[in-house]
Amino acid sequence: MKRLLLITLAAVLLVLLLAPTAASAQENWWDILPRPEWSHLTRVETTADQGWFEVYKIRPNVYAFYTPGNYLESICYLFVGTKRAMLFDTSMNIGDLRQLTDRLTDKPVFVVNSHSDFDHVGCNYEYSQVWAFDDAEGVARYNAAHGLTHEEAVETGLVDPWSMSPAKTLPAHFDYDTYCVPPYTITHWVKDGDLIDLGNMKLKVYSTPGHSPNYISLLDRKHGLLVGAGAWNPVILPCDDLKAYTASAAKLARLSKQADYVLPGHCVTMVSAKWMVKMDHAFRAINRGTAKHYVDDTYPDNPEWNARIFDFGYFQVSVPWSELGLP
Repeated sequence: MKRLLLITLAAVLLVLLLAPTAASAQENWWDILPRPEWSHLTRVETTADQGWFEVYKIRPNVYAFYTPGNYLESICYLFVGTKRAMLFDTSMNIGDLRQLTDRLTDKPVFVVNSHSDFDHVGCNYEYSQVWAFDDAEGVARYNAAHGLTHEEAVETGLVDPWSMSPAKTLPAHFDYDTYCVPPYTITHWVKDGDLIDLGNMKLKVYSTPGHSPNYISLLDRKHGLLVGAGAWNPVILPCDDLKAYTASAAKLARLSKQADYVLPGHCVTMVSAKWMVKMDHAFRAINRGTAKHYVDDTYPDNPEWNARIFDFGYFQVSVPWSELGLP
């Protein structure tokens, strides 16, 4: 089971290792921030953000919590219904997320995780109700039971001074020397096709593995929102399973016909749903062997990091050599 933990951490580590490539035109990764896509959204000012979260109201009773202070720029979403509120992902345990959701709603809040990588489940332990997809490989169960120790966080570079922007003030309680992600309890297992009812909001669950075996996306047809979007983002999509990701991309392209916008878990939000069709085309090109790769990384001491990076303009896809049949 230890191998499962390392697989999910390797996805995070790959993004960090590629930082100079992703921001090659800049001296520092934070020079490209804030991303222009956020300037068109409504910012919500609150002291509960602790100076770390940037809060945006993207739809009535739908909020995006953006974290541009860390290189991964993780995003989580709060959907406030008439009966209860759903928090989709919980970021990295750098800021106190419970403090923020308590300020924005008096409805009971439960968590639904897109997947169990530690930049998305960091504050799960702050909530009594956590829902997740139970993958066959057991990644969700393992990460919930074990969390991420301080030593593992240091080893993977998930949180270190380089990964933090000097333009942001770290929350007062944060400490580099003790940072970790505590274990948490999954109280409910969602299934493909489940309907999450918040009262006046209903979101349907779709299994969309590829980046992670337990990745899910949610469709809110009433508001035209596709949440999670199979880990799509405008920088790089780490692919752990090419066959699964190809199928998920095709599924998301079909679902995009019922949505106006996608809500990714990193970097930007309220992006045109048409990007799901382009992601589908990208994976089809990779499988056909017609997609051009611009980087062929080789790590002799860590062969599991070897990957090809396929460039599709606004986004790239990282595919391990093993998934491409390479040695």
